[in-house]
Amino acid sequence: MPCGYHLDLENGLVTVGGTGAWACKELLSVGRALVADPRFNPELPHLVDLRGMVIDPTSQSSAALRVFTVKTYRPGVRSSVAIVAGDGFDGELMANLYHLVYSLHDIELFDRYENALKWLMRREFSSTAVSRWP
Repeated sequence: MPCGYHLDLENGLVTVGGTGAWACKELLSVGRALVADPRFNPELPHLVDLRGMVIDPTSQSSAALRVFTVKTYRPGVRSSVAIVAGDGFDGELMANLYHLVYSLHDIELFDRYENALKWLMRREFSSTAVSRWP
């Protein structure tokens, strides 16, 4: 399955993910397409599922992906972002991902998909749902 994103406007969630081997330039293309999508709503929480992906962190575009994430993607999203790491990530990739995640606000790294969903629900859905009810 190709890497891509899904805007679930009805349920209020943006998901990004895919399977297979991906270079950073492909991930950068997906990120740019996401924020350029006219349906993109920066208020929706994001779930980035990297479990089925093998990412090449040594590609020349890894620096460009990091700059995009720090300067464009994260400042453009006004809600929480949960990232689920892949089981096959090596130590260097995990260290880079960990450093990136914890240098940004309202973003968490998980090793289990279920925990990422619970975190998003607690942060985004439970607090806003209560305030919407009379």
